[in-house]
Amino acid sequence: MSFCLRAIRVIRSLVASVFILKYVIEIYVSMSFCLRAIRVIRSLVASVFILKYVIEIYVSMSFCL
Repeated sequence: MSFCLRAIRVIRSLVASVFILKYVIEIYVSMSFCLRAIRVIRSLVASVFILKYVIEIYVSMSFCL
């Protein structure tokens, strides 16, 4: 009887740790996806700023010419 109770406790703790691990993995995956999305957005914003400066330089040069 006590062996069965111990076995049930061990199985319960294993199941609980698997569920916790699942949630940790899900959080990690969602965070890494968010970080990737933030990097993509940053690079897009940077490219827009670079494009803006290129257009301003082009417009000022064509105006001078």
